[in-house]
Amino acid sequence: MSYNCDDFVHDIKDCLKLAENELHDRKNGKQGESTIDQLENYIMPDLANLLEKIINKESLPPNTQQDRYLASFGYAFRVWDWDMAVPSELYLKLLKIHENYRKI
Repeated sequence: MSYNCDDFVHDIKDCLKLAENELHDRKNGKQGESTIDQLENYIMPDLANLLEKIINKESLPPNTQQDRYLASFGYAFRVWDWDMAVPSELYLKLLKIHENYRKI
């Protein structure tokens, strides 16, 4: 069974739910790798925008698949310095979406 657009949408929705749960945790004082700012201003909008484009059957930028890049994953990987040795569930899901973004 191959990975398809429905699988991708499912992964994005799962990741958004993870992000919502993490946001709830941060707002209630529970420590974690992500911050409220990262969740509200980068991860959730990035995923919501991608989901909207897919649902509305818009073209996914850029036109060349190999150049597609999930911005929120890039921030988690390069800017925020999230722990790669013990990755969070949210990080792993962002990684999966990032890798499959080039295949959709």
